[in-house]
Amino acid sequence: MTENATQYSGLMLHSDDHVALALTPLEPGDTALITTPDGERRVEIREVIPRYHKFTVGPLADKTYVIKGGEVIGITTTNVPAGSHLHITNLKSARYGVN
Repeated sequence: MTENATQYSGLMLHSDDHVALALTPLEPGDTALITTPDGERRVEIREVIPRYHKFTVGPLADKTYVIKGGEVIGITTTNVPAGSHLHITNLKSARYGVN
């Protein structure tokens, strides 16, 4: 990495996404620097986020359709604060049908 290189810790694929992909492991209290199609964003991390897992970039209410890559990937099953790990414990996958 060069002296002027920026170390991004998250990636958003689309500007309307609700989630980012962790490019590095993240810990509570970290501030994730996220690259987006519209520039950079920062999100304070609330819990452990393993590398390549999804985390929320803003708070999501229960039963919110979650967007990643500009597409609905599922629906939340509880309220999910910003900077939280988004996984099977709080997301019902669209793959298996969202009712």
